[in-house]
Formats: sequence, C-alpha cells, structure tokens
Amino acid sequence: MIHRHIIRFFIFSVLLACATTPIAIDNTTTKTTHENSKSIDHPPLHLVLGLDGVGYSTFKKLYDGGYFREFKHPSQMVASFPSLSDSNWARLLQAPLSPSYTKAYFDMSLKTANGQGQPVGSLITHLTSPPKYEEGFDFKAEGIMQHFAMMTWTETSALYWLDSLEKQFLQTKNKDTFFAFIMNTDIIAHVQGEKALMEYLAVVDRRIKKLRENIRVQYGYELDVTIVSDHGNFYVTPKAIGFEESLKNQGWALAETIHNKNDLGYVIPEIISFGVFYCLKNEERRLAQNLSEIKGIHVATYLFSANRVRVLANNGSDEAEIFVDPKQMNVSYTIIKGEDPLQQAQYFKNGPLSWKDYFHQSYESEYPYSAVRIWEGFYKNSLQPGSVLVSPHLGYVFANQTLKMLTMLKGLTSTHGSLHRSETWGVFASTRETYPPIRPEDFSAWISLREYKKNLEN
Repeated sequence: MIHRHIIRFFIFSVLLACATTPIAIDNTTTKTTHENSKSIDHPPLHLVLGLDGVGYSTFKKLYDGGYFREFKHPSQMVASFPSLSDSNWARLLQAPLSPSYTKAYFDMSLKTANGQGQPVGSLITHLTSPPKYEEGFDFKAEGIMQHFAMMTWTETSALYWLDSLEKQFLQTKNKDTFFAFIMNTDIIAHVQGEKALMEYLAVVDRRIKKLRENIRVQYGYELDVTIVSDHGNFYVTPKAIGFEESLKNQGWALAETIHNKNDLGYVIPEIISFGVFYCLKNEERRLAQNLSEIKGIHVATYLFSANRVRVLANNGSDEAEIFVDPKQMNVSYTIIKGEDPLQQAQYFKNGPLSWKDYFHQSYESEYPYSAVRIWEGFYKNSLQPGSVLVSPHLGYVFANQTLKMLTMLKGLTSTHGSLHRSETWGVFASTRETYPPIRPEDFSAWISLREYKKNLEN
C-alpha cells in the first residue's frame, strides 16, 4: 500500500512538473496598458476567477456562514439551456461555440453511405480537445497531462492550481485584468459532493484574502476580484433514465446513422441531466411525444416552426408553445393543452414580454427564464441544434454504460444540465460592487472582455 502511494505521488509530481511550462504566459506578447497608455509595472488590477460548476446555493451557504465576506452580496448567473459548461462559458465570454452541446456528439452534418449523421468523439475527447473558450484565459489547465491530472487527482491538483495561479498572477505585468479558470470545482462536486466543494472553496476564500493583502502591502492598491460560475449542481445520487427500451417499444431504432423515419441518433457522452436526440425532419413531434412518456423526463421540446418551440410533458397531455421574436427581443408563452409544464404562464397574463422584463420577473422561479432558454437551446448554444431537447426531473440523468460503471466504482454525487434552478444558478460576485443577477450575455456589460479576447486571438 505504501509503495502504491509513493508511485502515485511520483507520477503526479512528474505530471505537474511537465505541466508547469505550458501554464506560464509570455508577457511580452500580451502587453496591455491603462486607458492613459502608461505601462503597468505591477500585477493586474482585477482578477476574474471562473469556477466551473459552483452553484449559487452552495456559495450562498458559505457567504452566510462568514466566508467570502470581502465580497459584496453574491447574485445568480442564470445559465442558458442546457446548463452545461461548454455552451455557457462560450456565451459568458463571447467565445466561439462548440459544434454541439458537449465534446462527444451526434454529427448531423456528416453524410454517410447509409444515411445522415454519425457519432463523433468519446471520453478521450474531453482530455485531448479542450473547448475554444479555455484559450482566452490567462491561467488554466493546459494539455492532456494537466487535464489528466485534473481528472485523476482532482483535489490535489485543485490545490496545486491555486499555488500556480497566485505565482503567475504576481509575475504578470502590463495587464489590467487577469482571467483564471479552475475546472476542478465541478469535478469535486460530481465525485465528492457539496461538503468537499465547500471545503475547497473555503481554501479559495483564504487564498484570495491573502493575495489581496499582499497586493495592498506591496503595491498599495485594492485588488478587485470577480467570481463567476457557469451553472450550478444538484446534489443527489442520480437515477438513470431508461429511455432505450421505451423508445424501442415505440418503434424507434437506435442507429449509427439516420436513414428512415424510425431511426434515432443520440450520444450520451457523460452522466448529465440533459438529452439531445436526432431524427429525420418532420418526425420531431412523434419523438418528443414518445420521450415525454418516459419516467424521469420532465419536458421534451422541439421546433414547431421558425422561432416557435413546442414543450410536451406528462405523456403529451401537457403542452405549451414558446414564440420568440429575436429582432424585437421579446417572447410569448401559451398553454396549448393541459397544465403548464414550466409554470411560466403567470408571467404572460398581459401578453408578450421583453427578454429583460421576463428575466427579472422569473429568475427566481423553479424553472427560471425557461421559455427563452429553451429557444436558445435550438438557436444559440450549439452550431448543430438537436431535433429534440430534453430536460429531466431533478435526480434523473442520461448515462452511457461506461460511465455507469465508473460511477459505481467512484461514485457520483451531483448532476446538472436541466432547466431547474438548482442546476441552473451559477454565481456572480465581486469585491468591488454588488452585481445584479445576470444571463450569460449580460456578463460583458459588467466585466471588460478586451484582454480575454486578445488572449483568444493570440
């Protein structure tokens, strides 16, 4: 047992030693100046810290318990749908979208000899192909070795990132704003739970206090720190949705490529509370209807016509329609039959609402801003929208066989991806001022992305 720990520590040390070179940035190529064009001979004035998967409720518990008291009162960052990392970080930072909602997906743009579309990517893709938005951060895990260390030694590497982040930040000159990204927080939430995440965040709080004090003593200015996260996490041992057998009984054939009206394409790349399914055009309603009959699925949604989305629930007995006017930036929500599947009709008693008015009225509801967010799932969050997008009830997830086995071995303690606020509410907090609740597209109104975009271009 002792020899195993020694070997593991040696391998981890080698990985981190190999990892330190890519982390460092060349400040000669990323110089930025104040508005008065004078050179900045001290560390950046503003640290923007992206913490993946830290939910508002978790952060608020810490805040109410006396942590992060150098920050003003935290607010919600309401994730778009699906409440997953790739699309929401891209939206927050105005970075290029990924081809699909996750790195492994069903690519409908591919034509095969037997039909249309085929699965692309795997678990390895998550390690070898980081999304474009990561490139704009000054500090992040880089390369397959660091991503492997992050996945394998999540807690240990998370503490290492804090050491490396502080070192790099203090060495950085000629920048107003420093963007840092730590993904480990989401992984800790998934495999160790909320208590472990809160313990790590308490360390983050102490390190931020120490960094701000060092800046105050050495350089004589107050370092502004902004924390933002992309979505929340719901803490539960998840239940798998048994959709394969149910769809098969409804006549659907799970296929490697789509050829006829009963073929169904899908990829479940990880254990998430979001599902995207593909079928031939004009078969979307039948698929959504059949999916809405499956235990664990809350709503199944599909494009009825341009900018009109139908929402089906409870075996199709409940149905609503969303209509979005993207030019006027307003939305309407109408019950077609049965009960209101999203509990949103109360906001539309007097007709359509602007996106902003609707957001501010609904961001605290059980399914916040869900009418617009569902529309965004088809139009704004993926280069390839799905035929049917599905949001499960809390506690239910889609899971492939490999990840089911890994979950049994290592455990899984949280989920995200759905429309529910527990999985939707991220965090937006600052040492400088009290921010309002925001949508991803509102982030740039409060935080300048100029230097992030320069990093992205370089």
